[in-house]
Amino acid sequence: MNIEIQRPEIIRFAYYQESTDKNFGSCLWAFFDCDIQDNALSIRSDCGNYAYSYWSVKGDFIKFLAGLSRDYIANKLLGNPKRVSFAGTRENIRMALEDNDDYEADELEEMLDQLMEEIEEYDPDHSHGLIYKGVEEWLDNYDIALTAEDMIELDWTPQQKRIIEIFVTCIQPEMRKYRRGEREIQ
Repeated sequence: MNIEIQRPEIIRFAYYQESTDKNFGSCLWAFFDCDIQDNALSIRSDCGNYAYSYWSVKGDFIKFLAGLSRDYIANKLLGNPKRVSFAGTRENIRMALEDNDDYEADELEEMLDQLMEEIEEYDPDHSHGLIYKGVEEWLDNYDIALTAEDMIELDWTPQQKRIIEIFVTCIQPEMRKYRRGEREIQ
């Protein structure tokens, strides 16, 4: 076994939420560490820890990070969404059935209310099987030829959404300023 002790070149963008922020308390602090030697981004924060390495990036890593789209960085750092979105699921079913002449609009809303009442008692983060089963049974009860898999929408947690929002709205602009020489390392 060979163990090396290394000191990589890291540039940290430190975020501290101000008490006047309309989302105060949603993420009080976050450290965005950019390892410019190995092209790795790691985030430690009070709303989660995330990391991703970009081995194929050639050139300026900060420039690369500053230009990433919201969706790209979210998919890389967070992976596939794993939390059931009850509102998104309801909307998917409503949209799939709204052109169906078998149901009046009021009747459809009552049916959806019944479904939501049944499945919203489950934890959206850890009860996927129960939620899928509930939606599948509801669809079967009304003889609706849709699958739960197609109708259930998954989303990220509020904390995950918040860290991506901070990266895009706060950190990326500071990265651009740093690259233009408008910000210096303290």
